[in-house]
Amino acid sequence: MSFRELTARAGRTLVWLNPQEEPATTMALEGLVVLDLTNFLSGPYCTMLLGDMGADVIKVERTDGGDDSRRMPPFFEGRSANFSRFNRNKRRITLNLKDPADLETVC
Repeated sequence: MSFRELTARAGRTLVWLNPQEEPATTMALEGLVVLDLTNFLSGPYCTMLLGDMGADVIKVERTDGGDDSRRMPPFFEGRSANFSRFNRNKRRITLNLKDPADLETVC
């Protein structure tokens, strides 16, 4: 059975759209910038979801080793799998927020 026959049988009409006429798709949070100051699992998980929905997430890590989950097993090719999973879709910067110059960067 062809796709046309299947859709006809289901009582639906097959409509071919001109790609130039289709509206551009955007993600729900596209254009939103999120500053991620979280550390270890729950916070990075939440900001990961925001990134998955299109937000531009900027993760700020400490200068003394970064996010604690960087040292959490299991490791794959020398990197923490958990850190990699929860921090996808993010840009990263390392700052010392006790340093006035670095703090000014955030503010």
